[in-house]
Amino acid sequence: MSDFRVEHATQDDPPRLVVTGELDVATAPELEAALRASLGVPGGDLVLDLRPLEFIDSSGLRAVLVGARDAAAAERGLRVVVCDGGQVERVFGLAGVADRLDLMRDGDSLPDAAS
Repeated sequence: MSDFRVEHATQDDPPRLVVTGELDVATAPELEAALRASLGVPGGDLVLDLRPLEFIDSSGLRAVLVGARDAAAAERGLRVVVCDGGQVERVFGLAGVADRLDLMRDGDSLPDAAS
């Protein structure tokens, strides 16, 4: 099992949370807390970068969906970046939630905070 980390790249515009390791029942609460904290800071959209993520289970999926719901309630966007064709994108597709998320793939350019 690899170490789970959520790194805040607040110097980026829009701000970014980079998630590394395995997002599962043990680590999902940490991601939910990081998303709540980031959404508690005034600003525009937030980017959730899941490209370095090695594994996601249903608890991790739920944490991402809760973050998207909370962002929408705060009238903010949550852009979720995944590896094109990677394990995380496949899980979103199999769960039937890919269309409920603002998914971006490798190589997609992130818009400015102003968009």
